[in-house]
Amino acid sequence: MTPQSTSAASTTSAQTRQTSAVSALAIEANFDPITKAAFKYRRKHIYRYLKKKGVKVVLLCGKEAVRRRVRAEATQANITYIIGVGHGRDRSFRGYRNQPVFRIGGYAAEEVRGKVVHLLSCFTASNLGMDFLSQGCRAFFGYQEEFAIPASNLKELNELAEAFFGSDGEIDLAFADGVPVEQILDRVRRKFDQHIAMLDRQSQRESSATLESNRDLLIGLFASS
Repeated sequence: MTPQSTSAASTTSAQTRQTSAVSALAIEANFDPITKAAFKYRRKHIYRYLKKKGVKVVLLCGKEAVRRRVRAEATQANITYIIGVGHGRDRSFRGYRNQPVFRIGGYAAEEVRGKVVHLLSCFTASNLGMDFLSQGCRAFFGYQEEFAIPASNLKELNELAEAFFGSDGEIDLAFADGVPVEQILDRVRRKFDQHIAMLDRQSQRESSATLESNRDLLIGLFASS
């Protein structure tokens, strides 16, 4: 993620059964202004919702968001969904203080095999996401280039949290709602569009254009059936 300087009765029962046995591993870097702002928003709006829907959240935050802890938790049999929030490169996802958590050639296939992975970070969809799929990942959601936010201070980050982190967080809400993974992007793009329109109405043109770029850089990768 990159901050820029200023210049996403039976039916209900079925969904409940689907999510009640689900556990999500959440990796939150939470060490600099942008990752702290992301965690502040997600703790209140995303993780509460997941728990409400019956998804158990195993949270590795800050100093816990490191390779050793992630490896131990990701290999647990009950983990079916992995969320990562931090900085990224095309070949790696970084946790606390930019320490690599996942990098190509540096993780075991069992950490992602059969799982859905969502990384809120820059660049990781370029190569790392494809590598996850080659190791048996069920689906991957991430960004091909920078996930940017036009904010130069914490106040601006917090003001834009709903539009930027809320749009991306719709991926997690859709998963918790039992939406088929192949249909999640449609719902998430609608959420992006709602927030883009909101920013336009508020005459926040730079923020609107940046959010639109983030929307276009978000992709979903799916295992072949």
